[in-house]
Amino acid sequence: MASATFHTTALTLRALDRLLKSNFRADGLENLSERPTMYVINHFTRAETFIMPYIIWKYAGHYCHSLADAKLFKGPLANYFQQMGVVSTKQKDRDKLIIGNLMSGRHNWVIYPEGAMVKTKKLITKGKVRLTTPGHVGPPHRGAAVLALKSEICKRQILQLHERGDNEAVEALCREYFIDGVDDLSAAGTVLVPVTISYYPLRPGQNFVKRVCQTYFGELPPRLEEELEIEGNLFLRDTDIDINFGKPLEIGDYVRRYMLASKVIPILRSLDKSNLLLRAQSRKITESFMATMYSNTAINIDHLVCTALQKSTSHRLSIDHLRRAVCLAGFKLRNDPKYRMHPTLGLELVRLLTNSELAVFEDILDLGERMEVLKRDGDEIVIDHQKLRLNHMFHSVRVKNPMSVIGNELEPFIDVVADVEKLINTDPAALRQETADAVLVTDKNDFEQQYGRYFEPKLSHSMEVGEPFLLRAPDSRTGVVLAHGYSAAPAEVRQLAEHLHGQGHNVYAVRLWGHGTAPHNLAEINWQDWLHTYLRGYACLRDICDHVVLGGFSTGGLIALLAAAEIGQPVDGIFSICAPSRLKDIHAAIAPAMHWWNDLLDKFNISKAQIEYVESAAENPHINYCHIYIAGLAQLDKLMKEAMRALPRLQAPALIMHGSDDPTVDSRAAGRIYRAIGSEDKEFELVPADRHVIVNGKGCDDLYRHIADFVGARSVQAEKALVPAIAAPVQEPDTIVTQAASVPHGQAIG
Repeated sequence: MASATFHTTALTLRALDRLLKSNFRADGLENLSERPTMYVINHFTRAETFIMPYIIWKYAGHYCHSLADAKLFKGPLANYFQQMGVVSTKQKDRDKLIIGNLMSGRHNWVIYPEGAMVKTKKLITKGKVRLTTPGHVGPPHRGAAVLALKSEICKRQILQLHERGDNEAVEALCREYFIDGVDDLSAAGTVLVPVTISYYPLRPGQNFVKRVCQTYFGELPPRLEEELEIEGNLFLRDTDIDINFGKPLEIGDYVRRYMLASKVIPILRSLDKSNLLLRAQSRKITESFMATMYSNTAINIDHLVCTALQKSTSHRLSIDHLRRAVCLAGFKLRNDPKYRMHPTLGLELVRLLTNSELAVFEDILDLGERMEVLKRDGDEIVIDHQKLRLNHMFHSVRVKNPMSVIGNELEPFIDVVADVEKLINTDPAALRQETADAVLVTDKNDFEQQYGRYFEPKLSHSMEVGEPFLLRAPDSRTGVVLAHGYSAAPAEVRQLAEHLHGQGHNVYAVRLWGHGTAPHNLAEINWQDWLHTYLRGYACLRDICDHVVLGGFSTGGLIALLAAAEIGQPVDGIFSICAPSRLKDIHAAIAPAMHWWNDLLDKFNISKAQIEYVESAAENPHINYCHIYIAGLAQLDKLMKEAMRALPRLQAPALIMHGSDDPTVDSRAAGRIYRAIGSEDKEFELVPADRHVIVNGKGCDDLYRHIADFVGARSVQAEKALVPAIAAPVQEPDTIVTQAASVPHGQAIG
């Protein structure tokens, strides 16, 4: 295929790429090289035949040929495929063409070793890879491995003949494999790169392409109708297409083993016998790349939900139990770096544990209802296991039972499937405790990974400063979630946490993402990350306590308010200390404008004029960052606006506190927050203080006492609410002012 021809076609596909609503994500690009390459790719849609060569060209600059079913080469489509470098499976001398291309490095190749679109995603039978398609039942084809091996073996044979001066034999082999001569051979060895394509979500239904075809052609053949319905939705809706290039296999390594064995064992020297050895080596290669190909699937929330439904031993299931099992399975995947995860299993997954709506979870349940494999009954779902496990025809299963197809895709992950099966069938009380433990492990792992990634000797503090912590009070039924301020760490609120723990409460001090590591970590974090990590703290305490009060200092207080508004009724109370709605600090005040200015400079590739961070004279330099990044401050500005919009929805009892002479956050922010809160049960306290960080150091006794009284009152109030015979508690006054000792002046951004 000429480069110009491919480039022209690629431009057409580039235009198509703009029209597609699909979101492409390519990982493992470091595994691409200029060496002769055979790409082996899993096959689920017909469109992959012409899209994958373009994707490889787009990300790697490589021009590829690919094999396609001979049935596709009819009419105008045949000419289009030929322009794209797609070769029919029935083309004469196709194998020799592939071998010759790899020997010379003239063209790379795309091969689909499954041999056909595996529409069922049924890949595993009795623990082994075994494909079931209309044209093949059994292990994957080894043709790709054989061709890659032969490209290296034949290249070595030609070079050996050339060294012996047998020019006639050299010319004959070169003609046979469509190469110009010895000089045309590539000095680099052939590599085989496993490529995994994952789609999310898989949803059948009418789409534009199918409607157009039905309008112009009337009734369509069932198989074509199915493919238009599935692939039209995959490529014309907001579908994530995740492409992973796995670690290359060095074919030369397998050839050396082949050559050594044929020399050492005399009986293998004949061509017929050595072919046995060739097949053995090809089997090893195939097993290796197929294992990589399937293990690089991006696991998404649909996989976990469908597998949980399939493996549930009960036909009736609590939705809360399903949410918990799916979330816990996601946490366990997150804690194991060998798995690749789709963003649906990211930080937002914690919403499954917080009584919050998670759209992607609701979407897969809606699909189950449309397919009639489940129905909702109040807080429970009823599973129709017979329909869920029903085996439809190969070419209709994606439309008639997509949840089965989704579940099948997870089957190669045998340990994950086993874990989901165990979780969904675990006793609810035990699952709650296991979930709480998993949150702690996940938070700790996330911190250790970020600390190791961002650590800077002169800027990072010790791990003890940044690590989240839980203070357990086994005999208490009340828990308090605490969050620190901007640029600080959990150590900032340890003194308050220990006081509340001393009053008999469980306390979880969360680490807002980006904190406790190094300053530039905050430049890569958004405010949603802070909210989700705070929600994890709530999820942990919700599973070990009957009553949970949310709280936080400065930015942490703002996060607590936003979380309380989102969670709603289950929150028993919320206290906020020195939370901002506007900032007095000049650097913070101009942060959004500075962030916009930096973005503008980026567009024109101007870097010298950018202001990445400002210096901070923190009150607690052993805890706070000394550099404040502008990008992080811009996120803080967005958080303030989002929280203020959410406050009218907050209905939990609230305590708002602020320092009277706060030099960093305008004390009028407390009044704005207090007035915006929707709850009628709210208090306001203005603490005499001329510093911002009033949660640690001297002079905090009165502050701690009032917070402890608030938490204790909320616990008592919640207990009384559980007993209808007891009268409702007396309404406390709206405003309480406590005279606290004045504290020294300082400055920090929180």
